[in-house]
Amino acid sequence: VLPLAREHFSHMEQRELLYNSLCVMPLKLVERALPWLVGSLNEQEAKAVLQNMHLA
Repeated sequence: VLPLAREHFSHMEQRELLYNSLCVMPLKLVERALPWLVGSLNEQEAKAVLQNMHLA
């Protein structure tokens, strides 16, 4: 899913999608999903996701 998002959406659109997704997710789900997501990425990708979360 992430490669398709990078291919079809601008960085700003990706941030908006991330923000909207986080807003509707229960906190417990975010707590469980975030380590899995970041763990499945290389270091550069993980930093980019966390930076986008901060900017969102």
